Amino acid sequence: MAAITVFLYQICDALDGKQCYRWLTNKMDYSLPELVDHASDSVSTVFVTIELAICMRLGHRPDLFLTLMFSAMFMFYTAHWQTYISGVVRFGTLDVTESELALCFGFLLTAILGQQFWVQKVFGMEWRGMIVLAVALMGAIKFINHAIYIWRRGHRLTTGGTSVLSPLMGISTIFFLAVVTKATTNLFDHQPCIFLIVFALLEAKMSNKLIIAYMTKSELTQLDSILLGPIVLLANQLLGNPLSGHILLWATLVYAATDLFIYLRKAILDICDLLDQPFISRYPIKDTANGNGCSDGEAVHAVQGPSAKKR
Repeated sequence: MAAITVFLYQICDALDGKQCYRWLTNKMDYSLPELVDHASDSVSTVFVTIELAICMRLGHRPDLFLTLMFSAMFMFYTAHWQTYISGVVRFGTLDVTESELALCFGFLLTAILGQQFWVQKVFGMEWRGMIVLAVALMGAIKFINHAIYIWRRGHRLTTGGTSVLSPLMGISTIFFLAVVTKATTNLFDHQPCIFLIVFALLEAKMSNKLIIAYMTKSELTQLDSILLGPIVLLANQLLGNPLSGHILLWATLVYAATDLFIYLRKAILDICDLLDQPFISRYPIKDTANGNGCSDGEAVHAVQGPSAKKR
């Protein structure tokens, strides 16, 4: 079932871009579907990664569980970090589609051979350890590839006019808070999935801020209200746990999810107001270039040229 749902998600994720080209007539209109698309990806990445970890029984190997989640978070964040600098969304030879198909294969393999397959050793190393190592290496290679691409093209500032290293603070803060919280509390040992979802939602919020920053060519703000959750967890530990850490962890999860939802809702509605378009509509959209409404066929005609209708 997991393989089927991920495969269907991959298909829908690819088709929504084609529908966007069919429906929109103005280049500026693409900011809204781009934000919705990448915002959905930022959240789905969290749960798909945890799904893979459960599939490989990484609950018995918390070190691998943490490494896998950090690697997935790092790859997603650095992809948009690169875009914030260059202004171009880049896709490599092995990227999102290939990763999702690999996930489908892993889920199917587990369905056939069982979870015990991942604990079997090959050359003295478990299969699950090899998979996590491969994901971590892929993240490092992609980061180096992004850095080389940026350096060779002479990018020394972001699209917002700030230092190319400015987004480093966001992901570093999240990783620092996660490591310190794990080291000083037993929350990760007892509730690893909830613990990692909390910090993955923090990364999702920072990634979405990066997306909006490169779309608007503005400066990326480093401090964010969503960071209050982990800070409260640490403060509770330093004060001798006056509140139950596990209940507080669940409260932090609700707070992080709510904060992310409110942020995205406001951003999407602001874009809708700017473009004078509804978020969801079954009627022809308004062409923001000339203020006229156009049908689906006319939208294709406007984007692809006079010969599009004939084809």
